Amino acid sequence: WQMSQEVASITGVQIHIQVYLLTDFWDALKDAHPVMFTFLRDGVPFYDRGIYSAWKELLKLGKIRPSAEAVDMHMNVGTQLLDRAKKMFAEIIINDVYNSVLSPSQAILMLKGYNPTTPKETIKMFKEVLLAKEKLVTEKDVEILEETIGLFKKIEQDKEFVVTGKDVDRLIKNAEDYLKHIKVIF
Repeated sequence: WQMSQEVASITGVQIHIQVYLLTDFWDALKDAHPVMFTFLRDGVPFYDRGIYSAWKELLKLGKIRPSAEAVDMHMNVGTQLLDRAKKMFAEIIINDVYNSVLSPSQAILMLKGYNPTTPKETIKMFKEVLLAKEKLVTEKDVEILEETIGLFKKIEQDKEFVVTGKDVDRLIKNAEDYLKHIKVIF
């Protein structure tokens, strides 16, 4: 790093330094990490005891090839990340959209003098008190509350784990409309 500072002060060019322990670099290289191949292809060593230059030459000669395990690992990463992305949609609904609808529903019932309730009881009281008795909410509000809590329960119980982007968009839009109406009532 000190050498890069000296080069920068002399030339006016800032150099990006990457420092790796030999074992870490070798481990990443044998796992076919693309960054390591880029370092060997394009990098310029400031301090090398001959190993980096030898690896660079081996790469040029085509002698450094990914192992079968490295190829499998990189292939599996795609599947794992796609599965993770699908689960993240479900996580958005579980953690955020669900609570963005349920908590204000419970809040408005508390404002009316009722104790906080379970989600199932919240739907029941919402229908009885706010829809039927006081007519403060609409059928659409109740539908949004029921759908959001129902989907949460399905995901929570692993009955329906596939949630599409369209589902997320629709649920977020419904939650926004729902919150606007609830805030007016508040």
